[in-house]
Formats: sequence, C-alpha cells, structure tokens
Amino acid sequence: MEHGGNVWAGPSPKAWLDFSSNLRPDGIPDWVREILLSAIPFSRYYPDPLMRAARDGLAQYAQVSPDCILPTAGGTSAIDLVMRLFSGRSLFLPPHSFSEYETRALTNGLIVRSPDSMEIKDGLLSYIPGNLAPGDLMLLCNPHNPTGDVIDRDTVLQLHKHLSHLDTRLIVDEAFIDFCPENSVRSEVSDSLIVVGSLTKTLCIPGIRLGYICAAPSMIEALSKLQLTWEVSIPAQFIAMHAGDHLAQIEADRQKNDLRREQLVKLLRPFCEIRPSHANFLLCDFHRDTTDLKAKLKAKQILVRSCTSFGLSTAMLRIAVRTEAENERLAMAIADCLCQ
Repeated sequence: MEHGGNVWAGPSPKAWLDFSSNLRPDGIPDWVREILLSAIPFSRYYPDPLMRAARDGLAQYAQVSPDCILPTAGGTSAIDLVMRLFSGRSLFLPPHSFSEYETRALTNGLIVRSPDSMEIKDGLLSYIPGNLAPGDLMLLCNPHNPTGDVIDRDTVLQLHKHLSHLDTRLIVDEAFIDFCPENSVRSEVSDSLIVVGSLTKTLCIPGIRLGYICAAPSMIEALSKLQLTWEVSIPAQFIAMHAGDHLAQIEADRQKNDLRREQLVKLLRPFCEIRPSHANFLLCDFHRDTTDLKAKLKAKQILVRSCTSFGLSTAMLRIAVRTEAENERLAMAIADCLCQ
C-alpha cells in the first residue's frame, strides 16, 4: 500500500514535517487525550463485541440511528468489509482514486472497472457502463481524494436514485466529509446506499484506527457478521462513545482549516497551479517532474505526497493543510529547492 511519506523511516516520526498525510494539524484534541487516558484501565478487558456504547456515540456524531452504523478499525477496514460482503460483483470506480479501493476489491474477488474520465452533470454520470448488472456497485469518494472536488448532496442523491433504478448500489466514501459536512448523505442510507467514513483525519488518530459504515440495519447486521470479533479496540470504542459530544469543536476545526487552506493556496500559487479544494489538502500541478523537488524537501525533513499511486503524473503533488507557521515553512523550502 502506498500512502503518505513513511514517518517511521528515520530516527523518529516527530523529526518530520509531514505534509503527505491529511491529519488535524494541531494534533490529537485535548478531549481525545483525556479519553485515551481514561481508557487505559479498561484495556485489561476485552472490548464489547457488540460495541453498543460506541455505536450510540458514532450515531450521534453521524446523526443516524444506532442500528444504521457499524464502528470499524479505520476507514480501510470499512471499505474492506463492504467489498467482502459483495464478493463476486462488479465495482465501478472513478479514475484517479485512492488505490486501496481497487486493492480491497480485487482481494475480495470483485471485478473492477474504471473509465478514463468521469464527470457528474445534473445528477448523472457522464459515463455509466451500459452493462451494469443487478447487484453491481459504484463507488464515489466525496470530497474526492486527491483532487478535493466535492459533489453536492442533492447531486449524490440524484445519482443514487438513478442507479437504484438499475439495481446498482452506490458506496460513498466520506472520509473527508467533516470539512464540508453539508454534503454528507449518511442520513439517507438504504439497501442501495452505503456510506463509509473515518475519524482519522478529523481527530488525528491514525494510530488508533477508528472508522465506520453507515447502511440499512439489515446490511449492518450482515456486515457485523463478517467483522472480526473485538476488531475495534477499547481506546477506539471510548473515543467513538464521545464523538457526538464534540461536534462544536469539529466544526471549529473545519472553519480553521478553511482559513489555513486559503493561506496555503496564496503561499503556493507562485510555484504551481492549484485545484480548488473542499478538503484539508491541495492538489498541486508544478508542470514539471517533481521527483527531484520531493527528494530535496525530504532532505529538509519535509514530506509531501506523490500522486502516481492515483494514476496522475509526476508533476502532481498532494499537499496537506497544516498550521500557519508550518505552511510558511513549506513555501520557503519549496522556493529554496526550486532555486537550487
């Protein structure tokens, strides 16, 4: 799996300024730290296999019924579970997407199809395979990774309605939806609409592993039977229990991200073309091979994300939004590298 830069490939993860992973720039929120400490004494016990309190907390966070949500060990686990449930079906993927979609699909015996390009207009895809079969799947990432593009909520629901008439299920990965929550379709899940997501980015807890699946109760029941017992740890379940109590801070973080993203755009604009983004990262086109630039930044202990695993050219870099001071440091480092 190719993700961001490997912060473990050095003396310490803390030694890197990591713009390759899209995490909360201010680190783990104080309330999450307190919960992690409170979870330590209970880590001597097996987690609740039914994850009842965790489901209640995530249901409050996602604003769905508890029987419509399943906690998972991260977003990738959520994706894998859904793929496993529909083994043997065909999966339609948008181009230039997170590589784990295809990897998890192929691992679980799905047939993967993807066009060279895709656009949504008036609620419909510009390209829909003519041989869709009942039970086939289509996946969207919203906001899209690595572009930061977003499809508005009404358009996603119009697309779902169209696909449901073809007996095709729509899977929406909302891993970055906390940065534009008005576009979430979690509250509209059904037998033909499944939403997967993660709290990794929002809470800066990639090492904890906490994701979720939103779906119809019958589908949640089927997915839970495929899930490993005790897959979601005590610390992750404790965080899930309280996630719904901190929606105000999550919203405040979103507003702060918007300002920091605007600042980063201004800082990077002299060096590259930047695609408008609704997430906590920017897709930057330097119109030249960035292999050398990436290596020079790495020598300065700065990591950025190549986009070749998304099927994009070496001219593209995905750059996370970090604090104001860190954004300035990156811009100064890029200027220095490009002048060498």
